[in-house]
Amino acid sequence: MECKKYDNIIIGAGPAGMRACAIARQLGETVCVIERHEVGGTCLNRGCIPTKALVQSASVVSTVFSASEFGVEVDGDVRVDYSVASMRKDKVIEALRHGAALSLGPDSLLKGEASLLNRNIVKVGDEMLQADKRIIIATGSSPARLGLPGNDLALTSDDFLRLDTLPADMVVIGGGVIGMECACIAYAFGCKVTVIEYCREILPGLDGEMAKRLRSMLSRRGIDILTGASVMSLSQGISNNVDICYADRRGEHTVSASMVLMATGRRPVIPDGAEAIGMDVSHKGIVVDDSMATSVPGVYAVGDCNGRLMLAHAATAQAEVAMGVRDSISHVPSVVFTSPECAQVGIVSAETPGRLIVGKSMYGANGMAASMGRTEGFVKVALDADSHRIAGCCAIGAGADAIVQEAAVAMSAGYTAGDLRSRVVFAHPTLSELLLSALPG
Repeated sequence: MECKKYDNIIIGAGPAGMRACAIARQLGETVCVIERHEVGGTCLNRGCIPTKALVQSASVVSTVFSASEFGVEVDGDVRVDYSVASMRKDKVIEALRHGAALSLGPDSLLKGEASLLNRNIVKVGDEMLQADKRIIIATGSSPARLGLPGNDLALTSDDFLRLDTLPADMVVIGGGVIGMECACIAYAFGCKVTVIEYCREILPGLDGEMAKRLRSMLSRRGIDILTGASVMSLSQGISNNVDICYADRRGEHTVSASMVLMATGRRPVIPDGAEAIGMDVSHKGIVVDDSMATSVPGVYAVGDCNGRLMLAHAATAQAEVAMGVRDSISHVPSVVFTSPECAQVGIVSAETPGRLIVGKSMYGANGMAASMGRTEGFVKVALDADSHRIAGCCAIGAGADAIVQEAAVAMSAGYTAGDLRSRVVFAHPTLSELLLSALPG
């Protein structure tokens, strides 16, 4: 069978695949992008974008209920309609997906399931494709389920984002990024929410003090958060409820809910034929080096499928490395769009005493935060004890994403605390001033 030849074959049309395609075009190279589902990947269709559209709806709900504090009286009953929020979310996705498809172009996109036959041949249905320069695997990830009895009674995040109504109550298994974002969305629309997290604190991997503050804030509002708790089984309860059996240091317990969301991480999607052609694959994903090259020459793996850092913007940066237009990846910020939001970049707490100098500023002392009525939260900045360069920053509160992004830019530039104070003028009054006031020393 005759092969269609391209310089680049990209498997997956998510953020990483689309970025690799754009670079290939800029370099004057031919490219074919293979996608088995929707253009945009997990981020656009089942992750970043749908959750943020719902987060915005939840934010509007909160604003309306607190309007009287700002001198705005809302007459009559305030009703929330999740079905409308869900339809709005779908419209946002559809518009962005249409734009993404246009950016790829009809000549570059091939719909179907890709199988790797060797280091430069890919099969899609009855078609054979040959890559003369590189194959880039950008197949993303899918929701993971705990291997426990009754796990099929729980919804995944994919299922949750397809709902057009919410139940009266819900249990979220997993207090990571996905679990906490979904918990905040559901709670804003009147759902009683309980979160069960295996680790000692929610948001494992992020700053412990920030996670503890978020848990405290959400608990005061009415979200029940159980940490250090291990779910043992799910079973069908009465009235179509699901019974969740879990254990903590006090023993075994059972909680019942109308719906269970299992938000226990994601697993990489590995294309057919990867291991058969000699590709090294671990339980985390496809093994790659710092250039995103796999163990098979000429084949690269970027984004969630390599398990290095499951973030859409990290996937995009990895695609740039694989295509040779970026040397390395460092200072990648993470953002959790809870209420309030949390963000972090770099190292904020030192495992070795004396390694870092840490400073903190409180939202309550910031003029813009006070004006906004958003005085809960803090910004924390860590400096390397020897060089005084910024080693990390975390923030919980309004605009945390932008504050941490500013810190990431400063870190990439190699700025010290002194550089930020003497070379950068911070506008006043802004939330950005929290970064300046958090600098230690």
